[in-house]
Amino acid sequence: MENIREGLRHVLQRTALREVGEDRWEVRSNVIASYTATSGEARILVSGHCEDLVVLDGEVALFEKRVEVLDNTPPRYLVHPV
Repeated sequence: MENIREGLRHVLQRTALREVGEDRWEVRSNVIASYTATSGEARILVSGHCEDLVVLDGEVALFEKRVEVLDNTPPRYLVHPV
């Protein structure tokens, strides 16, 4: 709801998945956070990729580690976590 209210779009796209142990996975995803200006023009706040270590616990997937590698410097006013 916050993304809708604030006019933000946050997209993750999984690009790689590799099992590294029993119920443990390395996941790499592209990430982009954009917004729509009041003029209707779409603008990009930040882009990059995530390198995650995910552990399966029954039917639940938990992040053990997340590293975000950004392609640009986010604006100072970006107060929401990417």
